[in-house]
Amino acid sequence: MGRVLSWALLVGFVGAAIAFIVWMNRARHNSEAITSDQQHRFRNVWVFVGWFIPIENFCIPYAVRQDIWRGSERSQPMLGLQHRETSGLVLLWWLCFLLSNFSISLPPKYAFELTVFATMIRQLNAVQVSGPTASPAPAA
Repeated sequence: MGRVLSWALLVGFVGAAIAFIVWMNRARHNSEAITSDQQHRFRNVWVFVGWFIPIENFCIPYAVRQDIWRGSERSQPMLGLQHRETSGLVLLWWLCFLLSNFSISLPPKYAFELTVFATMIRQLNAVQVSGPTASPAPAA
């Protein structure tokens, strides 16, 4: 029974990881449509590759995620991507992710991480589907 449960958890984890990377790739494309992709620090391939390079996988996915968040922000379209505010929610998610990978504890530790993760996805989706919040200047 334990072996079946272990395999089921592994399959669930791999499926969730693939779904997240696919979602992140789609969010990156949406971000490029909102803000020029030339402003992103990493090319689109890093959405996937950044997770698998040792040592670099501690910072690249976070940087890609922040760029997606910044690129989705429509309230300051004239401000360059790197000059926009970073997301505290993305930082909180990344810290939870890192802590959960370096700590050993009971499964309830994932409840907070999953809540932050779901909130981050929900808020980014809402930002990407909403219209611009800044009104254009009236024509003279």
